[in-house]
Amino acid sequence: MSTVSSWLEKYPEQQIRKAINYTLNQLKTGKEIPNVGGYLQTMVKEENLIDPTEEEKKKRKAKEEKEKTRENLELEIEELKKELYNKEVEIIQNLFASDASIKEVAFKAAKESKYKSYDTALSDDENYDKRVSFRASVNNKVKVLFPNDFKKLQEKYDRKIESVKLKLSKI
Repeated sequence: MSTVSSWLEKYPEQQIRKAINYTLNQLKTGKEIPNVGGYLQTMVKEENLIDPTEEEKKKRKAKEEKEKTRENLELEIEELKKELYNKEVEIIQNLFASDASIKEVAFKAAKESKYKSYDTALSDDENYDKRVSFRASVNNKVKVLFPNDFKKLQEKYDRKIESVKLKLSKI
């Protein structure tokens, strides 16, 4: 009967595999083992053999998975923020379409803002389309004028973002 067959009769296959991997890893790391067969025989008998090389691989893999999860959650937060912004813009565009005076008031207030980025060579609409800070100023004015139109949406997304941040804090 071969040695491996006798091992299989006495020990679980997983224990034998662990012993073989452990021995191979020891050899790979440069450990001198004068009698590899005898060493392997001793390792096979160990029920709770812990291979530092395998443990390091597991730790590295767990760290990589943790980092990937962190990146995915951070990306999810950014996507939620973009989604919120797009929904706010949709509400603003609907308000503008329903009443032109809303647009006029918001544009006038944005032009008077000290944070404006208004180019007099462009029309109001061109400034809104091309100047990010002007667009932000207009949008913020509309949100101030119509807080109820944005409150529930903001609360909904705040809850979603906080939920993701909580997951992120537990990593």
